[in-house]
This record gives sequence, C-alpha cells and structure tokens, in this order.
Amino acid sequence: MKCFLESKQLIEVPKELVLEKCPHCNKFKLRNAWVEELWPSIEETIKSKMKVLEGKIVSIEVSLKEEREEKFTALIKIKMLAEGNPVQLLKEIPIKLSKVLCDPCMKLSSEYREAVIQVRFEREKEREWPSILKKMHEKLESLSKKDSLAKITKIEKERKGYDLWIGSKRAGKILAEDLAKKFDSKVIYSYTTIGLKDSGKQKKRYTFCVRI
Repeated sequence: MKCFLESKQLIEVPKELVLEKCPHCNKFKLRNAWVEELWPSIEETIKSKMKVLEGKIVSIEVSLKEEREEKFTALIKIKMLAEGNPVQLLKEIPIKLSKVLCDPCMKLSSEYREAVIQVRFEREKEREWPSILKKMHEKLESLSKKDSLAKITKIEKERKGYDLWIGSKRAGKILAEDLAKKFDSKVIYSYTTIGLKDSGKQKKRYTFCVRI
C-alpha cells in the first residue's frame, strides 16, 4: 500500500522557479517586497506554490544545492499521510535567478531625489569638505539598511558649497540636522511641489540648507 501511494501523484510542485534578483543591491523579490536573504524567498515561494492533490502534509524540509552561478536546485523532502498511511516523497525543483532592477535601484540609477541638501560655507571651511562628505556617506550606509533610497544620487558644485541630491527625504533630513548640529548651525527647510501622487496628494521635493 505504501509503495502504491508513493507512486501516485499526491502533490504538485512547480516544474521550475524563477526568482528575481536585483544586480545592484543583490536583493531578492518575495511577493511585492525585496529581501536580502535568498533562502527565505525560496522556501516560502516553494511552499506557497505546492498543491496537495490527496492526503495531508505532515512536514516539509527544503535544502538547496548550487549547480552553478545563479542556478540552484531545491531538494524537498515531504512527509505526508495518505489513506491513513505515512508516505515520504522526494522532489527536486530547478531554480533560476532573473536579473531585474528593484524599484529603489531603478529610481537611484535615474538620479531620483526626494530631497536636496544645500551645504554652504566660507572659503576657509572648504578644506573640510572631503571629511564632511565621507561622514555623510558613512551615515547613509547605516541608514540604507532600513531605507533603500538613503543614497546620494548626484553632487553639484555651487559657488559657495555643494548641492547633494538624496534619494530619501527622511535620510536627507537626518543628514542635514546632523551636519547643522556638528557646526552649531541650523537647517533652513523649504519644499517645492513637483506633481501629484496616485492618491491625489501633492508630491513634494524638500530642500535642507545648512551654512557651516
């Protein structure tokens, strides 16, 4: 009876899985979100695409074997109960990674900005600029762990300083306030309306000016 049940098609699994991977940030798409770890994406996707035709699943174990770069095989051990009998099935699913830019990286590659930081200083302070910019990059690296748009997308040289295009409004505000605090200055806030969101609300771009 057990051998007979194992020969029956008790469960359907995908013939192949194609997962999207962003070549810029190396994140993987899981449903509508981009995540850093490949494993949860694979395991959850496989389980969501299984279809039980007969019987009941008791447990599922998924392991991963890398065939070559960007191509894997998922090895699946499924324990089931069918007609009151324990059955164990072994399945293999080829997995391919498709390179697709995630939404944040697509925006950043086109110099997207939600904010501009205007840093202005007298000539004698200009020599401090490389050190200031380095610390800004370090801060953004930390912020980008939770905010994918926390990047500088462009730097423009101005007569008395620089304009930094920042992908994220929140990150721009934090950077400007940190800079103002360090030099005992203040932030001058302003914004311009650049269109409408899908919700009908105004779409704004913020400017944070700091004189040091």
